[in-house]
Amino acid sequence: MAVNKMFISALKRNDIDRAISLMICPGYDVNSVAYKDCTPLILSTKLGLVKVVQHLLSLGADTNWQDKNGRSALTHACISGNTEIIRELFKAGCNLNRPTVFGDRPIHEAVVYGRLEAVEVLLKAGVDINSKNSITKQTALQLAVLSEQKEVVDLLIQKNVAIDIPTFEGETALHYAVQVNDFRIVKSLIAAGASIHKKNQIGETPYLLAVQEGKIDHVKTLILAGCKMYSSSYLSPLSLACTNYNPTMVKYLLSEGYNASEDKSFRQHIYIKMEERHPELLDYVYNRCSNPCSLKEHCRIYIRRLLNNNMNEVVPELALPKTLKEWILIDVIY
Repeated sequence: MAVNKMFISALKRNDIDRAISLMICPGYDVNSVAYKDCTPLILSTKLGLVKVVQHLLSLGADTNWQDKNGRSALTHACISGNTEIIRELFKAGCNLNRPTVFGDRPIHEAVVYGRLEAVEVLLKAGVDINSKNSITKQTALQLAVLSEQKEVVDLLIQKNVAIDIPTFEGETALHYAVQVNDFRIVKSLIAAGASIHKKNQIGETPYLLAVQEGKIDHVKTLILAGCKMYSSSYLSPLSLACTNYNPTMVKYLLSEGYNASEDKSFRQHIYIKMEERHPELLDYVYNRCSNPCSLKEHCRIYIRRLLNNNMNEVVPELALPKTLKEWILIDVIY
C-alpha cells in the first residue's frame, strides 16, 4: 500500500516518470481503491494523464470500476472530453454504456458537458445515439437540450438522432427546448422535423409550455412554423398569458391573429379573475374582440406564416414600401 501512496503523490505532483516507475515495484496494486475509493486508472483519467493511463491498462487495470457516484474511467473521460483516453479505454474493452448511480451513461455526460469530439468518438464506436438514462429515461438529445448545448444538439441531429422520443411524462426534446433560453435550439429541432403538436401526458404542447414560461421568442418560432394557436389542455394560451399577467404575450398572440372571441377557456376560467385583478388587460382583450382583424391585418398574418422563420431575411427584399415591410416584421401591432 505504501507504493500506491507514493504513486498517488507522484500523480499529484504531475511527476509522470516517477509514477510509471512505481507501477512495476513489488506491492503495487493496479486496482487499489485506498485513495478516496478511486482506482489509479480513474484518478489518472481525471487528471488527463494519457501516458499513465496507457501503462495502467497494459498492467490490467479494471476499466469498469466505478467510484461512489457510479462513474467509471470512461465516464470521467467523457466529462473532461479527453478523446485520447476515451480511445485507449475503448481499445482495452471498457463498457461503453454502464450507467452511473444517477442513470447517466457516458454519452449523456459527454453531451451535458458539451464535449463534441467525445460524442463523435462514442458514436463512431457504436454507442446508441438514442440511449436513455436508466432512471429518468431521458435521451442524449433531451439532456443536450436541457443543458443548452446547441452545438451538441446540432451534431446529434446531423447524426440522425430520433427527435420525438418521449419521456415518462410524454415530453419530447421540443417540450424541453421551449423551457430553456436558447431559442436557436427550438429552431434547430423544428427544422429537423420535430413535432410541434405533440402533447405530453397532461395535454401540453410545446407551444402551450412556451406561453406558460413567458418565452415570446419560442412562441413566435412555433407560431411561424405553423403550430395550432388554440391548442390547449385545461387553460388556453390566452388564458395562461392573462393568468400570468403578461401583457406583451397577450398583445403578441392577438397580433398573430389569435381570436379571443372563440376562446371558451378564457370566458369560462379567466373572466372573473381578470375583471377583479387586471381590468385594463381585460378591456384590451375585449377591444380586440369587438374589432376583429382587418383584411390588411389578415394579409400580414398570411405573409408571416408563408415566410415562416425566414421572414427577417426575405421581407426586406420584397418590392414593398418600407413602412409596410416594417409593419409586417413587427411582432406587436396593437
